Amino acid sequence: MSEYTQGVCHDGAAILKDGQPLSIEHILEALMEADQQSLTFDRFRQANNQRQLEWPGYEQTDTTFKALEVCGEAGELAEAVKKLIRAERGIAGSTVGLDAVADELADVLISADLLAAHLGIDLSKAVIKKFNKTSMKYGLETKLGEDHQ
Repeated sequence: MSEYTQGVCHDGAAILKDGQPLSIEHILEALMEADQQSLTFDRFRQANNQRQLEWPGYEQTDTTFKALEVCGEAGELAEAVKKLIRAERGIAGSTVGLDAVADELADVLISADLLAAHLGIDLSKAVIKKFNKTSMKYGLETKLGEDHQ
């Protein structure tokens, strides 16, 4: 994996990759690549919906199935967290690492997005609304949205 640092070259300040100065073109390319790796709700929904169309039997999934899928994934997340705690506390039994918990968290988000898409819910708007509602309820200043960033 490459390491980016800052430094000083013969003609001034520079961004270094693995110790070597980058040209402005390479810096812009790296920034664009990093932007492509960031995830938005829209990109997530688009890819999730596309993959769902490829999934054998997807047309048989209804609201009940999708809701049960979210519950099942949440249960798998709870199980992974339990096994992680076992590992941290030295409790006998099977254990997992943080990667397993991350995988299950991702599965919860994926299945929740599929349910939201099925119900016509825009998760981006729903999260902003609920986040801000909770902040208001408890008198917290941090809010999401264009006016609150």
